Amino acid sequence: MTSRSSSTIEEARRNRISEDTRTGYASGINQVVKWAKLVYKNNLLRESSESACGYSLDLSEFSYNDFLEFLVWTVRNKPAIQPGTLSSYRSATKSLYKDHNLAIPDEFT
Repeated sequence: MTSRSSSTIEEARRNRISEDTRTGYASGINQVVKWAKLVYKNNLLRESSESACGYSLDLSEFSYNDFLEFLVWTVRNKPAIQPGTLSSYRSATKSLYKDHNLAIPDEFT
């Protein structure tokens, strides 16, 4: 495959959602990254030049159980959190799998 074809496929992947949604998803992933650092689960992280904080989730390590732990921690530590915000974290995580051309684990669907 030529580099032009590769870049076109990547552009199509990136263009599947609006820029505002993509910004919201990045913010959601950053919240999960902050949680992983706070609870010393650095094995769930990988360096990322695409992220403002310099890290993203290592999807080969991050599991649905980790995601559930994040949600429980968030509800316990941020009592004013809205259900829609929790749902957006799930959407952001699913989008990250899509961005990396990985199958979304069944538990997330």
